[in-house]
Amino acid sequence: MYYVLEISQDFCSNFHETNMNLLFFGGTGLGKTFMCNCIANELLNKEISVLYQTSFSLFETIE
Repeated sequence: MYYVLEISQDFCSNFHETNMNLLFFGGTGLGKTFMCNCIANELLNKEISVLYQTSFSLFETIE
């Protein structure tokens, strides 16, 4: 989990300098949604717009 935290912090710190994306996957209750919300909150604190979408909603949009 510390590795995920480190990558997430790096993502937020270097958001404008990189073209990096993150993909969280895994079983129920592992903290994926929590980490996504933490990242979104950090970016919002930096006045960066955030769009939160579930994978189901994203795939519906793509269709």
